Amino acid sequence: LKDLRALQSTVMGLRDFFVLVAVYGILPVAFVRPFVALLLYGWLAYMRPQDLAWALDDTRLSLLAGIALLTGSLLHLGKERLVVWRPQTWIFLFFCFWVLLSGQFAQYPGASEYWTSWLTKACVFCLLTTGLVSTRLRFRLTWVVIAFSLGLLGAKFAVFSIRHGGVGFPYGPVGALNDNNKFAVALVMALPMLIAIAAIERNAFVRLGAGVVAALCIVTIISTFSRGGFLTLAVALVMLTLRSRRFAVTTVIALALLGSLLLLLPADFLDDYEERVRTIDDYEEDGSSMGRIIGWKASWRVAQDHPWLGVGPQNYPLVAAQYGGVQGKVAHSTFFQLLAENGWPAAISFYTVLFLSYWRLRRVRRSVSDTAWGLYASALQVSLVAYVVGSLFLNIVYYELVYQLAALTIPLELLARAEAPERQPSSAEKPAASEWWRDGQLPSLRPASHG
Repeated sequence: LKDLRALQSTVMGLRDFFVLVAVYGILPVAFVRPFVALLLYGWLAYMRPQDLAWALDDTRLSLLAGIALLTGSLLHLGKERLVVWRPQTWIFLFFCFWVLLSGQFAQYPGASEYWTSWLTKACVFCLLTTGLVSTRLRFRLTWVVIAFSLGLLGAKFAVFSIRHGGVGFPYGPVGALNDNNKFAVALVMALPMLIAIAAIERNAFVRLGAGVVAALCIVTIISTFSRGGFLTLAVALVMLTLRSRRFAVTTVIALALLGSLLLLLPADFLDDYEERVRTIDDYEEDGSSMGRIIGWKASWRVAQDHPWLGVGPQNYPLVAAQYGGVQGKVAHSTFFQLLAENGWPAAISFYTVLFLSYWRLRRVRRSVSDTAWGLYASALQVSLVAYVVGSLFLNIVYYELVYQLAALTIPLELLARAEAPERQPSSAEKPAASEWWRDGQLPSLRPASHG
């Protein structure tokens, strides 16, 4: 018994050791290479290895990565393009400003402090994504880090469920995904990115790894018993099979692998999941579903009383009972929660960013449909739709993933356009000098050319 405890202590120590070595080994480079800091921050935000360790909860590794990102960006000011200004960039900046303004006038300021601080960091992180992801290699690295950070986290949960004969997860990992519904939707958002890697990458081991991780993520989505996750997954799989033949083939292979994995789970576990999904039809008899409808109605009443600034970030649960809702419960809808807490300007600007991002991706997909950029654009579209569908049933406003995916649409479009066959525009097609927004950036933010 003493030997087992000593072995467990050693394993626990090694896990913490490897995470610290990885982070502190990358940090010196991250302080002088802002793009490396961007990848590090994304890894810590999405996979959260510090929370998978045993004694690193209070180390604030994400803060160190954020400081490195900001420091490196300031050092490269004027040397490297940091932000690309497009219409969705300005609207996203307005959204962040409005939420911060709402926090200043919150009904209960103490409840908003953490989230206004978090939003400031997330805003900087995503704005820098538009500029620092400036080459094909950087785009691929960013894509792989996001996809595998969430994918490996989902695979870990899936392996645990399979090893223990089918385990349901009523909660997600700690952090922004501590709820099983949020965890399921986040994994569905990562699924198209993994399928894209399996369809695009040339390395066979990378393709195989992405396919296996994608199948394991679906196992975890099932293990959450989230009905919203099921609906989101169904929409994402249908869209993936219809987007392109390569996606359809890759998705079918991943589903075939999923079928073999499901054989490892007990039949009663799958029967329980089927029974859970069937309750979608009987929403009027389900307390959870009716609780959502009550929350939507209450948040609408809040928005009628506070249409401009709302009641403040994370303040709706504190005032819900005054409007016919359940005290301490969220609105169970991103739209209604955002509307009640931050007002109509925030809700309109947020969904406008998502719409513009989807629309720009549609243009990319049509112009370069048979290239890797067209497949990347299709995958991002599916991820954004998955977020919108999933967010109909849960509050997932404050999560970096959707912000960064929207930000990635900007470098994707610029890189796809740069690598497309060149065509000299006619004089009528050339934008006027004052129409800087067509090129997506302010002239003053471009690095000066010498010689």
